[in-house]
Amino acid sequence: MDKTTYRVNPYLLFTKLQDNMYLVVNVLDKTCIKCDKELFDVLRNRDVSKIPEDIQRVLYENKILIPKNIGDIEYLESKIYRNSNNNNKITNNVILTKFEFIVTWQCNFSCSYCFENKDKTSLWGGLTTKHVDKAFEFIDQYSTHNFPLHIGLMGGEPLLPSYKQVVSKIFKNVQERNGKITIITNGSTIDKYLDLISKYNDYIERIQVTLDGTRDVHDKRRPFKGGIGSFDKIVSNIDSLLRIGFKKVRIVMNVDHENLDDVPNFIQFLEQKGWLGNFNILITTVESYGNIRAEKFNHYKTSRERIIKKLFEYFYEHPELLRYIHVDDNRGSMRVLYSLIIEGKIPNPTLYHCAGIAGIGGSFSPDGKVYPCAAFAEGQLYPIGEYYPKQKLYAKQLSALRKRNTLNLRKCYSCNLLPICAGGCPIMGLSYEEYQRLKIGKCNLLECTTCLGKEIILEEGVLYYNFKQKLKEERRIQE
Repeated sequence: MDKTTYRVNPYLLFTKLQDNMYLVVNVLDKTCIKCDKELFDVLRNRDVSKIPEDIQRVLYENKILIPKNIGDIEYLESKIYRNSNNNNKITNNVILTKFEFIVTWQCNFSCSYCFENKDKTSLWGGLTTKHVDKAFEFIDQYSTHNFPLHIGLMGGEPLLPSYKQVVSKIFKNVQERNGKITIITNGSTIDKYLDLISKYNDYIERIQVTLDGTRDVHDKRRPFKGGIGSFDKIVSNIDSLLRIGFKKVRIVMNVDHENLDDVPNFIQFLEQKGWLGNFNILITTVESYGNIRAEKFNHYKTSRERIIKKLFEYFYEHPELLRYIHVDDNRGSMRVLYSLIIEGKIPNPTLYHCAGIAGIGGSFSPDGKVYPCAAFAEGQLYPIGEYYPKQKLYAKQLSALRKRNTLNLRKCYSCNLLPICAGGCPIMGLSYEEYQRLKIGKCNLLECTTCLGKEIILEEGVLYYNFKQKLKEERRIQE
């Protein structure tokens, strides 16, 4: 066999497991091999001529090697369409499957890290019942019965008492369509909605509430406007949900340098409340969404990497907590590590980063327009249509949005994580200056990416390999 028949697959991850034991992961074909250092170095240097022919055939069977005459993007395209869901393909169909209602941009909190623009003018205010009627007309026109209807409620704060009539009407419309609702709330006004939550319990998939640590830490970060702490009110409202039999609660802790050291104390609080193991718990990192100016942006990125590393180290020492707590760095690197090491799976290759970029999601804003998601709506970026007072779909805008996909991200072509990253969120990782350039059209979505975090995956892969060993040992002890 001609030694030049094959070449090394461009979508491989290389990491060391232990002495003379290495892992080579094919993120596109969902295969992996363990090998010694000699073969590891040859593959990493992409020198196929040094691999014996019989070994070449084995590597080809595992798609570590691929035919030499096929191009990177050609190979990527064929595998994405084969391995991903059919609805992930580029089509001209205008079918939306996921929707959000931005009930209001108003909020009763003054959070220190809120990404929303405090100087809004045209976006201030909220939905009316007429907005809701028109929004569901839009949903009925552009959704399909082939997918169950899912509605998210968010803001601002969607459960402000003054919007109860609006929220009630959304609930009723979802019930009539046998859909599901997710509510993202700061949790301070849940007591005003207990009757509706009880009435529509079967249609509420989850209520997500943020607690950013123990009382003093949380109250410093997430006070009411005016400075009064919100911790006790939120905890009381979560207890009220339990009293009415509602248990589908997710508690989120947003972590940055201010509250990183409070993570162990907060987990202890969750245990004391009996919430650990009974509620969905998420610890995640704070993101900028274009709110950080250039002079602070590099410091932010460095700080963020340190935060993620410290979270890794903490859960390495306490791997049993991973059975109850999901840790997310908002970029996807934690998702990859969980899938690869903890669950023994490789994430599916994807054409789009999210439903919004894929043009199959819609966020109804109080300004009467439909946006790909709430982050786009906050900046009035790339509306895909309007629903109030008239309905219109912006076909060209929707088409331009869908072009921001794995196959067109030229700046990411050389990255071996591209098949499972799809360029990340186009807004999340921008500085203030970069975000303003996007808003005024000085750059386009194809130029805006949020890196998955290759260094984190490669450097911490050994850590998560050890997690797997620790969890195995723990299970053996329990058995």
